[in-house]
Amino acid sequence: MLPMSTTAPDGGSLGNPIYDTPPPLSLTNKSTTITGIEHHHSSAVISNHHHLNMTSNVTLAAGLSSHHYADESVLQALLSSEDANVGAFAQALQDLVTALPAGTAARRAESWLSQLHKKEEPSSHYDNNYSNTNNNESPSIKSWRQGHATTASHLSTNTTGGNDLQAILQCHLVVIQAWANSKEDPLLTVKRAERWLEQAHRIASQQQQSAIIQETLTECYNAYLDLCSKGQKSDRRKRSHGRTLAETTQDTLERMVEEYHWTGMVRPNTDTINFVMRAITKTNQNDMAERTGELLRRMETSVEEKERLCIPPNAKSYCLWLTSLATVAQIKARRYLKEYQRKDAHLIEETAVHGDNNNGLRELKTILDAVMFRTRGDMAGALVDGNDPYNILLRAWSNLAGLHTNKFHGPLEAEKVFRTMVELSKERPTVAPDATSYQMVIRAWAKSKDHRAGEKAQWWLEKQWADFQQQQSGNDNNKVMPTTRTYFEAIMAWTAAGYSYKADALLMELKQRHKEQTDPIAKQQLKPTTEIYGSVIRAWLRTAESHPQGQSGQIGSLTMAVDWLDHLIQEEKDGGDLMVTSDLFQGVLKAATACAHGSPPVAELAKLTLDLSRRSSTQTHPYNYAYVAEAIILAHTWPEDDAVRTQLLTKVVKDCCDDGLVSKRLIRTLSNSTTYRTGWTKYESARLLNELFPDRPMPASWTRNVRQETLLPRVRDFERNTK
Repeated sequence: MLPMSTTAPDGGSLGNPIYDTPPPLSLTNKSTTITGIEHHHSSAVISNHHHLNMTSNVTLAAGLSSHHYADESVLQALLSSEDANVGAFAQALQDLVTALPAGTAARRAESWLSQLHKKEEPSSHYDNNYSNTNNNESPSIKSWRQGHATTASHLSTNTTGGNDLQAILQCHLVVIQAWANSKEDPLLTVKRAERWLEQAHRIASQQQQSAIIQETLTECYNAYLDLCSKGQKSDRRKRSHGRTLAETTQDTLERMVEEYHWTGMVRPNTDTINFVMRAITKTNQNDMAERTGELLRRMETSVEEKERLCIPPNAKSYCLWLTSLATVAQIKARRYLKEYQRKDAHLIEETAVHGDNNNGLRELKTILDAVMFRTRGDMAGALVDGNDPYNILLRAWSNLAGLHTNKFHGPLEAEKVFRTMVELSKERPTVAPDATSYQMVIRAWAKSKDHRAGEKAQWWLEKQWADFQQQQSGNDNNKVMPTTRTYFEAIMAWTAAGYSYKADALLMELKQRHKEQTDPIAKQQLKPTTEIYGSVIRAWLRTAESHPQGQSGQIGSLTMAVDWLDHLIQEEKDGGDLMVTSDLFQGVLKAATACAHGSPPVAELAKLTLDLSRRSSTQTHPYNYAYVAEAIILAHTWPEDDAVRTQLLTKVVKDCCDDGLVSKRLIRTLSNSTTYRTGWTKYESARLLNELFPDRPMPASWTRNVRQETLLPRVRDFERNTK
């Protein structure tokens, strides 16, 4: 018997050794027999119309429940039986994948499928059968198959009937989908899924083709394309990986089309092309709209000309094309803004007025024309029902808001699209605006950064609540209820306009509405998030930095930011799903440093923030101590402050040494900060530095938790820069 290969196509290992062998089964009573295993779990993979033979005489351990397929002992028992029921094995494998976390499900499923292959003796008849039944195999498929050949054994044809063959393909489909849902590096997951896809292709070619085999193999291909089109970033190839996967999906599609015309073994469908279009939209290239548009035209042509391979587009197909247009528009608008900032503003403005194709407006006009044309029923009714196309257009206008010289253009156009949706909904209710529609209009105003953005966003939020109340009174679906994301966009609008107290009030309103909700779904939709708290904290920090030095408003704004930060920490400690991030502490400390000159209360707030950081679950950044030290120096510069300044700095440095987070920035803050003729002079700076760090180099324990080598202090950092 040939062993199952444990080598990936790229030469890497196919799995952790601990997953290569299933756990042993403890058999305490081998006389217990269960006839006709029933499957009580639904499977997303095995379709209802796929009637598999699920009956088998299997010897199982005493007390083993027949419906607990998450227990891997069931799979072991099925493999141990003399005549393994592949249909039952496929169902049990699917239930195992459903029960396990995504991080381990794929490896466990792959291990069990490998055991299934090992159980069957490899047959020399397979190779002859494969070559005899594939004389008409397309050249590209044959080349691809030979290039991805593995040393794996295959289930023999003399033991696989029609239902068993489909069940084997279902097992491969489960494994491919498990890898598609895995969170591992896509470079690994794509290779693994590709290996099992090629294996499924080989197995399907062993017997005469049928509609059910063709459909199952197509699902395997679609699961592989789903994985390639998710847009996950690789840790090893972040930039080019998305383009490579898009090319892979297109090559796979062409192979499927060619294989269909040659043998009919696999038939691409609408989902197949949609996955390819989705992969293209993840590339963020200028030609993505052309490429998705070309695929869409191929689908339309196949319907109009009634081709043999007829693949009709659906609403998702058109939405993917519209999404690619919106992305290209945003790319062009950003490039246009850079050109505007670099070149003569009058020339750029004139070209924009006369319809320059490089500012993104042409793509938005194409989206509008396409939506209006197809929603009127002129193109097979693909987009007649649903508001998704209009929401894509709203999102596109919100993305362009603030990227053009006319800051009102995006928000006003978004409002115009919203009114169009309201008018059309009188005849077609499915086109009515939903929560996403309101959110995109508010987002457009937030990104415009206009001084009226907060007022407009507040008006739209109140309108959304009013429409929601009207819906409730009419017993309609609660599709327009504001969500946490809606409040976030409104808060960002007030922040951009410079009204931090308005943003604060919106957060308080959100917390109150969340508390009042009795419906679990609505309560979850209105639950404040870390992002919401962070936006309000940053709003207060911006207000503090905009105030003149020493004013009460500056100290009050910083106090509000620290209070919200403390509140967020308490929420985290109370067991919620909120989490404090290190950038929030750094943001508060940076703002305190900017506002600390001659203001001892600000230095106290900085010290309080550092204490909160040390007590929180977040790792304290080494620079936090440097920010506090700088704030103390700026707040206490006079000669009468020498004792207080020395005491505070000594405490900060001691805490830093105890935490093992002494960084070069802290040393340079003490040695090279701004000095004065009296008070904090360069002589006082040198004296305190020598007193705090008498040994050079310092003990290694003082820097034990500094992870980045570039942050470690050096000898020259203790010397004052005389330039």
